[in-house]
Amino acid sequence: VLANLSANRQATDSFGRTIDFKNVVLIMTTNAGASKMAHGGSMGLHTLRDADDTRSYEEMKTNLMHELQRQFKPEFLGRLDEVVVFRKLTRDELKLIVDIELEKVYDRLKERGKRLVLSDEARGFIIDKGEVDDGLDYGARPLRRSVERFIEDPLSEELLRGTFDGQNLIRVDLVEVADQKQLTFNGSEDDSASEENAAAAASA
Repeated sequence: VLANLSANRQATDSFGRTIDFKNVVLIMTTNAGASKMAHGGSMGLHTLRDADDTRSYEEMKTNLMHELQRQFKPEFLGRLDEVVVFRKLTRDELKLIVDIELEKVYDRLKERGKRLVLSDEARGFIIDKGEVDDGLDYGARPLRRSVERFIEDPLSEELLRGTFDGQNLIRVDLVEVADQKQLTFNGSEDDSASEENAAAAASA
């Protein structure tokens, strides 16, 4: 299929319809070499904790290219215009991803006149759980499950119980109970949040 796309810039589906790929940028992803990096070998991600470590990045890129050459045929690699090797996500970037995963929750709560605020420690807890339970060496997808398990599910239960009725601010913090770290959900009345909600309602 790729050979046909590369040579003719078109493909034919099972119904005989021709699809034009002349103005298409085809992006493919692979986890080739990720297992070796995950286990902290010579090309391990643990050597890349500092995103500014250019030498470590170049070493990893070189090793990954060798791995690509081992797993894929030269005919396939020769048809690629560019191979991009991404750095490991930093902890700050993972915290931003946690917020992105929570955007729908933020929006749904805003419709109910409430606001959700996570402490930095709470974000770190979600990241740690995602790393321990599923591993983050293959990307940030495990954060989705971690957010659902530790934020969305317990928050939904508390909302159904009416725990935060009459309160417009829900703060998520990390506490330690009997040597076990866990998240707590505390509601309060925040005047600034009330003003923002009133302004939003007025503009709507």
